[in-house]
Amino acid sequence: MRKVFNFIATWWVIIYCNSRMAEYLPTYNYANIFSFPREVRIIELLILIVLYLKLLGKSVSKEISKINIYLIVFTIISLLSLFFNGTFSLSGVQEIYIRIVPFIFFVIAVKIGVSERDLKRAISIFSFVLILSTMFAIFYQIPFFGFHEDSITGFFSDAHVFGTILGIISIVCFIDHIYYGYRFSAIFSVTILLFSNYPKNEKIVVLNVVAIITLLLFHILSQLSSLKKYLVISTLFISLLFFYPYAENYLLGPDSNSRYISLVEHGIESFGPIIAWPMAWDAINESIKSFLFGVGAGEYGWITAGRNVAMGAGSKHSKIFDLEFAPDNINNSGYLFRTNTWSSLLAEFGLIGFINFLNILNLIVIGVSKYKTQSRIEKNIKAAFYIILMLIIFQGFFTPYTNWSESVLMFPMMYIAAYFFGITDKNLIK
Repeated sequence: MRKVFNFIATWWVIIYCNSRMAEYLPTYNYANIFSFPREVRIIELLILIVLYLKLLGKSVSKEISKINIYLIVFTIISLLSLFFNGTFSLSGVQEIYIRIVPFIFFVIAVKIGVSERDLKRAISIFSFVLILSTMFAIFYQIPFFGFHEDSITGFFSDAHVFGTILGIISIVCFIDHIYYGYRFSAIFSVTILLFSNYPKNEKIVVLNVVAIITLLLFHILSQLSSLKKYLVISTLFISLLFFYPYAENYLLGPDSNSRYISLVEHGIESFGPIIAWPMAWDAINESIKSFLFGVGAGEYGWITAGRNVAMGAGSKHSKIFDLEFAPDNINNSGYLFRTNTWSSLLAEFGLIGFINFLNILNLIVIGVSKYKTQSRIEKNIKAAFYIILMLIIFQGFFTPYTNWSESVLMFPMMYIAAYFFGITDKNLIK
């Protein structure tokens, strides 16, 4: 069972992401070596469900028991909501599964046990794929396709995922430098950050730069006297006030970012992450049933909504989203959309589902935070856990779909969390 799970863990993190790649992309034949039919996806899902049910009766800690209860309640309520709304479909069930599968994966990992050896093996495999992806990008994609951001995918599903992974590695390496003073880690961190600008996800690049500057600033301030700290902070604050008008003029200039212009023209109240919440609230306020249990999984936005509309079905919310996401929509950039990971969660699953989901995530985060790291690798992977969590939360407010379904983000995060949950003292699982 352990070997089966470790195989699935590797499969989902690497191959599953690749198999979601769109066939029309120029790099498809290179990056997606194998084409996996839908039946393979279903088999994978069934294997995880079987493993979860098989291990459900195994004795666990109080925290894992709570997670199981919240997870089961969330699943049952979500399925019943689809049924009573008259929107029960395979796509809707898949949408529910996308939300719960990282938690299922986590519980299985905790019960089977993730040893330090398992963790090092997973890191080695993932690092190998990352190195191959970087070489593939440098020696093939950049020379052949140029520097267009969507062309630099490496062996990942798309350029944004590749850039996000590079960003995570960059921050972890810089934290390693802060902890242990290794100059190589700092150099490697900056190099990776510079390269991540090619397969860029601009939100992640900016967040990375801010994170590294903040870490460096705190590191410098920790070594200064109180007076020098005050002088440095005052200087930085005055510098920000001085450069702000120049930054705004640049963004509003002829070469400015079209998203920023759209934001200025439409007003801050139309900004996607802001407008998403009142729209989601309006959706669930249609009735008491919608308020408590939501409008139904996949009925509010993204993949399932598009499928339903294409089949001549779908709720009014699905049809609105389909119009928003039309290629001829000038705002089809994700910046002014009403949907994202968190507002869609509220709209589709209602207040009860939303609270249940956040309770599960909160229990996992608290459990990881309680563990006191014992070694360099544990410090680094714990940092990686928090960075991935931060990216999921941050990016989940800005992208017009659920980034919760990204296997290269969710499964490493849950695998790391399971490692810390599975250790009861400083003696690592052998």
